[in-house]
Amino acid sequence: MADLSHFEEATAAVQHSPHAVSAWNEAEGLAAELDKPDAIAALYTQTLAGQLEPHVAEMIGERAGSFCDEWFGDEPAVLEKILSRVLQLAPLSEGALQRLSVIYTVAERWKDLLALYDRAIDAAGKDAGRRTRLLREAAQLAKDVANQPGRAIAYYQRLLPLVPDDVQVIQGLVRLLERHERWAELISLWEGRLEGQSKKEREKSRARIAACWLDNLHDPQNALAAAKPLLVEAEDDHESCALLERIIEAKEATKGVRDAALDLLRSHYDLTNRPR
Repeated sequence: MADLSHFEEATAAVQHSPHAVSAWNEAEGLAAELDKPDAIAALYTQTLAGQLEPHVAEMIGERAGSFCDEWFGDEPAVLEKILSRVLQLAPLSEGALQRLSVIYTVAERWKDLLALYDRAIDAAGKDAGRRTRLLREAAQLAKDVANQPGRAIAYYQRLLPLVPDDVQVIQGLVRLLERHERWAELISLWEGRLEGQSKKEREKSRARIAACWLDNLHDPQNALAAAKPLLVEAEDDHESCALLERIIEAKEATKGVRDAALDLLRSHYDLTNRPR
C-alpha cells in the first residue's frame, strides 16, 4: 500500500531525473492512490521551471495533458499554465500548441488563441512547410471561429507568397477583401499576379483593376492608367472602350483626365479604322 514516504521518494526521483519516464510513472501512480493530484500538478510546474531540453519539456507536457484531463478536467487553468511553460521550452511542440488551442477556443479567448499562433508561426522560422500549415490554421480560425476578418486577411497575405498558386487561398483572400471593402489591397493583389497570368487572364485582371479604381475608389485617373495597357493588349476592345467612356463621364474626373481618356479613345478608333 502506498504511503506518503514512498510518494516523497518518487517526487525526489523526478526532480533528480526529470527525463526518466519510470520516475514519472511511479510518482503519478502513487499520487492517484493517495489522492494527491495537486502535488503532481505542482511537480509539473516546479520541474518545468528549470531549463530542460525541448524533448523533455514536451514529454512532461504530454504527461500533464493526460493527467489533467483525468484530474483537472473542469480546471483548464492548471493545464494552461503548464503548457504555456512547455511552449517556452519547446516552441515547436505540436501537442502543447493543439491542447492550448482547444483551451482558448472553448473559453472563446480569441486574443490569446491568435497570439498563440503568432508565436508558433514565428518559432517556425525558415521551415516553410510548418509556416504554411500554421498560417492556414490561423487564417481559418480567425475567419470562421474568432470572427476577426482583419486578422484572417493578414494571415492570408502572409500565406500567399508561400503558396502562390493555391486557388483556395487566393479566392478566400479576394472574398475577404471585397466583403470588407479593402479595395486598395485587392488591387495590389490583382496587380501582383499579372506577370504570371496568361494573356486572357491578364485582360480580365486589368479590367477588374480599372473598374475597381473607378467604381469603388472613385479614382478616374488611376482607372485610366489601368485601362491603357488593357486597350493595347485586349483582343476584344469592347470592355476597355466602355471603361474609357465611363471614365469620361465620371463626375470625379478632372478636365485633364477626361481629355486624356477622350484622346486615347479617339486615337484607338482612328487606328482601328472605325470613323463612325
